[in-house]
Amino acid sequence: MKSKNLLLICLNLAFALIRAQNLTLPIDFPISLAGNYAELRKNHFHMGLDFRTDNKENLRIIAVEDGYISRMVIAPNGYGKAIYIHHPQQGFTSVYAHLNAFRPDMEWWINQAQYARQLNAIDTSFAQAKFFVKKGEHIAFSGNTGSSEGPHLHFEIRNLQTEKTINPLHFYPQIKDTIAPSLNKIIFYHVDGESIFIDKFSAKEISQQTVELNSSSIGLAISTFDKMNQSPNVFGIYALRVYVENERIYQFKLDSLDFNWQSHIRAASDYGIGENNVYKAFYESCSFNLTDSVSANGIIHILPKEKKQVRIEVYDFHGNTSSVEFFLTSTNEFKPNQSKAIDCRQEQILTDQKSFQFLIPANGLAENYALNYTLEKLASYELFKINLLNPSVAVLMPFKLSYFVPPSTKDIHKLYLESKIDNKVKCYKGFLQQNILIFPKLKNYGTLTIRYDHANPEVIGLPLRRQLYLVFTVKDKESGIEDYQLYINGKWRKLYFDEKNNELIYKIISEDKGKKVKALLEVTDRVGNKNSKTLEILL
Repeated sequence: MKSKNLLLICLNLAFALIRAQNLTLPIDFPISLAGNYAELRKNHFHMGLDFRTDNKENLRIIAVEDGYISRMVIAPNGYGKAIYIHHPQQGFTSVYAHLNAFRPDMEWWINQAQYARQLNAIDTSFAQAKFFVKKGEHIAFSGNTGSSEGPHLHFEIRNLQTEKTINPLHFYPQIKDTIAPSLNKIIFYHVDGESIFIDKFSAKEISQQTVELNSSSIGLAISTFDKMNQSPNVFGIYALRVYVENERIYQFKLDSLDFNWQSHIRAASDYGIGENNVYKAFYESCSFNLTDSVSANGIIHILPKEKKQVRIEVYDFHGNTSSVEFFLTSTNEFKPNQSKAIDCRQEQILTDQKSFQFLIPANGLAENYALNYTLEKLASYELFKINLLNPSVAVLMPFKLSYFVPPSTKDIHKLYLESKIDNKVKCYKGFLQQNILIFPKLKNYGTLTIRYDHANPEVIGLPLRRQLYLVFTVKDKESGIEDYQLYINGKWRKLYFDEKNNELIYKIISEDKGKKVKALLEVTDRVGNKNSKTLEILL
């Protein structure tokens, strides 16, 4: 117990030092947040702060502290165009994402690197410091690139050694908030190797009331959100505590998160009960432990007819608090059907012995789920379709699907795996090992379909001229666009793929400007289908 207390003291001292390191704001614009640290997204924890830009682009982005550029990225999805700055004296890295462009000298350098390597997407880390920056120095322009759903700046702070993210609010006392979180629903589960939903009530409905449940092992989850001054958005909470008979049995504080935990979001929340912003306040032997080092697992054990006082407290980063107190009593022992349940601590193999095999690594599941599946009716372009567990089940470690390809199967190289979750499609390209098609690192349960892609990508209509840019509209209905190349009079030209808008964007260089040129655009999907368009156009 002494070592745990010492760890807490060290952590508190560490964050006290962080708070003393006040940083410059990363954006030259009035403060208004669109997203806060660690709030729950559909498939990940939000790892930074989103600064609103009032739907504008090309606002000045500022280095928050002295340091040097350690990495520059241009990608069609994810963070889009991003800059990483190492700050060795402070021991952290700052990250600036969804940028429209880098400042001119950096833009020139990355442009030269792309043309030298003929790379449209690039991820460059610097072995030696190349661009030194000073606190408050201009480094880039804000934008809407990558997976951004609107113009804003995504900003992160990461530990320089571990790369774990740190809550940036520790560095910004000037960001004020006086609004307490809202407590919406309290959700109850029977917990015995697998958590099973029992019931849910509004916080107001059960305040100072007695809730009677037919379970002796109970877990709680809380639907809660926060609001902040100067912003219309909904935010995540910072801390949660659960007390039983005034003894704390569960606590988390969202000060630091590991990027390896992104797919663990479904173990820390619950996306299968029709409530938003749900935080689980318990965990089991295989589950994801979001708590601090001295908290128990949050499971409430209660005897029949016994009555226990429960208090839930939720906090935002600035200490604004909401709470609810109620009483729990139990009527009977809950007896779920565990006939098909597995031990989540063990590696699991699920197979029908003839067409498929799933390998789920030890501790890959958060709970002792029953490994249920159903094979679905196939469309003409589908080879295999299965519903495995459901999309709300957390993938703590990637799992593998091996599909035994029938001997008569043609065009195996045109097969890909489609995973649907949250109305979004993710596509995987497998590899063939003898007659087995293997997809080694899957991260979503639910509906998985192996299907053919015989369709070429589309290049739709003629390109549009937008000031200094030439914009091609492209689309692929199946496996998705993998590669894209533009040649002007036979010479390679750099493109940016705005994936969310299906646009390939060429910034016209001086060599081509004002000339009538022959343009060749080639587009390839994930299974190798190609399409091209040739045209003469005045640039």
